[in-house]
Amino acid sequence: MANYSTEFCVSLGHCTDAHWTWLNQEYDRTHEAYLPDPATGKQVVNPDYDDDANSFALSKHDGKVVIFSEDASDPEEVANLIQAFLKKFHPTRWVVLQCAFVCDKHRPDGFGGSVCVITAEEQHWQSTNAWADEKVTELQLAADKKL
Repeated sequence: MANYSTEFCVSLGHCTDAHWTWLNQEYDRTHEAYLPDPATGKQVVNPDYDDDANSFALSKHDGKVVIFSEDASDPEEVANLIQAFLKKFHPTRWVVLQCAFVCDKHRPDGFGGSVCVITAEEQHWQSTNAWADEKVTELQLAADKKL
């Protein structure tokens, strides 16, 4: 059996303590099963908790927030978080999220990647497979000549 995973690490610059607090609250909103009730301070069930949410983590270093994969992370979930961050705090800035698809076995279908250019309004995704297919078509390479 092979284990497939998606790896990424992206840095958000120009982050203040308010940015860090907001990012953590957004992360907790879907990744923590229990949150403190604002009125009582007691732990209550989080209605937005997603038991199937993929794992990623946040860390803060020198005014930058680093978002990185843990286990089987979903880069689309991270892109959505980054886009919400841009909309709220930096509507004219953009971020590039690059992902690696890896496998613990040497299998031809076990490797690749994708990239997403994220703005406050849009996400533009491109996978390595799609890029290769487009390039083969653009260069008019014959399928029967592929090794």
